[in-house]
Amino acid sequence: GTAQTMSINPRGKEPDITLPVIEENVAVLGKSVATKEKRRKVLGDPKKAASFEFDTDSVYTFHTYDEAMDYGKGTMYLPMYGEYDIKPMIGRQPLSLTATTRGGEMLYDLRIWHESHCEDEPQRG
Repeated sequence: GTAQTMSINPRGKEPDITLPVIEENVAVLGKSVATKEKRRKVLGDPKKAASFEFDTDSVYTFHTYDEAMDYGKGTMYLPMYGEYDIKPMIGRQPLSLTATTRGGEMLYDLRIWHESHCEDEPQRG
């Protein structure tokens, strides 16, 4: 999969992640990836993407769509079966979305818990 939209911003200037769509903002990467289509083509090619680096002072926001998983419902779409509730199968553990380099270095590891698994937990605040 690929990010439908991507935004690279200074800390404190990042887009509102509660919005259903974020605006493409990758101008800091240069003209070769200035549009969504160019970015997907260039960064989707490992040889070309290798010339780019993450700037650790910026905030990267990715808007993705997964046609197989509905993280809000905790369901997965299986061909020939339809929608399947995965919450009973995974128990109280989170789903993990991870990206690593070919050398095994972890880029990120996002943990997603479904709210139904947090109902018994004490509220923090």
